[in-house]
Order: sequence, then structure tokens, then C-alpha cells
Amino acid sequence: MTRKGMVLPAGSKWVGSCDGGPVNLDPGYKSTSAEAASESTIKPFGRAHNMGLAPYHVVPGWGHGLIWAVFQNSAVSFRAITLTMSLALATAMLRASGRTSGEYSLVLVSAKLVPVFVVVQNLATLLFLVVDVACKWIIMGRRYQVTEILKRTLNGW
Repeated sequence: MTRKGMVLPAGSKWVGSCDGGPVNLDPGYKSTSAEAASESTIKPFGRAHNMGLAPYHVVPGWGHGLIWAVFQNSAVSFRAITLTMSLALATAMLRASGRTSGEYSLVLVSAKLVPVFVVVQNLATLLFLVVDVACKWIIMGRRYQVTEILKRTLNGW
């Protein structure tokens, strides 16, 4: 899909929008076999990843695995910590009410636990959001608009 009246060559690859028009990533098939034979077979990703010519840091495969494992462990810990904190706070609230353990009913425990869990979960979510944004700012540095990144990337090749 493109602007009215614009024709894209067969086999070419276009993405996004830059100054109102799509950005050409790959011109597609060449008109002559001589042109096709003389062109490099290494595409932008290959130049960036395998040859180290990207204007940004390319994380290797083991780095992606490590990041995935850390975030999965964080997600599991997040669920366990919020539930444990909620149970501890609800237990403290029930003990403070002066009831003995035999007077607890499922409705009473749920009435204390659910609101506490909602508050703890929301506070923990906001805290992790702040930590996540701070980590992204530390890792990524200055934030550029996508069009600037595309221009720098395509002009560098």
C-alpha cells in the first residue's frame, strides 16, 4: 500500500515513512544479470550484525538469551513478591482486628486480601515501570526519532 500514483519495483522492500514517503531498504531484482552479479549479497542486517557496520550497538545472540532469562526471572519474582506482601499485610490486618484464628472465614480473608493485593500490585507495577524506563534510558542513552535513526542507518550503508 502506498501513495496514489506511486509504483514500487517488483521485489523491492520498503518500510515506514520518511518525509511523507516510504524508505527503500532493498531495491529488489536488477534489470540485467550483470547488475545482479555485481551487487553485494550482504543485506543491511548482515552488514549491521555480521560486519559490525551498524551505527548502533548490536546485541549478540547470547546477550538476547541472558536478557530474556533476567526478565523472565524478574516477572516470576514480581508475582511472588506482590502476592507474598499482600498475604503478609492482610494477615497483619486480621491480627490487628483482634479476632482469633478460629473466627476467620473465607469471606473475611478475601475481604482483606483482595483490596490489599490490588493496592500492592498497582504500587509494584508503577515501581517496576519507573525502574524499566530508567534502565532503558541508561542503556539507550539519548532518544532519537525513528526517522532520524532510519536516515542515519540508511545513509551509513
